[in-house]
Amino acid sequence: MVATLLSVLLLASLVALLQARTMASLRSIGRLEKAHAQAVADDAIQEELRAVVFALLRGADAGAEGANFRGIPFAMSYGGQTRMVRLQDPYGQVDLYHAAPMVLEGIGLDPAARQRMLESLPAGQRYPTLAGSLAQMGVVGDFALQIMPMVTQRASNAQFSVENPAPGLEDLPKRLSGLEQRIGSVERVSVD
Repeated sequence: MVATLLSVLLLASLVALLQARTMASLRSIGRLEKAHAQAVADDAIQEELRAVVFALLRGADAGAEGANFRGIPFAMSYGGQTRMVRLQDPYGQVDLYHAAPMVLEGIGLDPAARQRMLESLPAGQRYPTLAGSLAQMGVVGDFALQIMPMVTQRASNAQFSVENPAPGLEDLPKRLSGLEQRIGSVERVSVD
């Protein structure tokens, strides 16, 4: 009788263990299905975004309302999911590492602080984040948050695209021409 009772208890324990493992497996499968659906949606939005970028480059209708290269978010949807997407032309921002001193002054940054930042790095190196670069220039707090959308450290040269300026830089060429009248020549500034 004790042997039968132990056998039933052992069998009940095995059933409970098997049910617990099955539930854990079902939860894992549910998470995998959700992650897969998310990945499919991400890939679909990436493909659609690629088409939007090519359409914007050709000057054609991008098919996404509000699509732009200025860093202003616009909505893209797939499979019931809507994502806010932001495309930024890095040449529509001021590059911290390449911009002429006059351009830095035009957006309120100190060219001498940039020079000190550059001297603190080995040649050709950059700080890993934009926030780190700004902090090395002494730009922190509210002004750093305000200036961050206007600057980049990803552009490969000092050119500035007037076709796709970041928000807040739409009038940069006018500010630079005012600065030019105040301090002289803008020969080092490349604005196309």
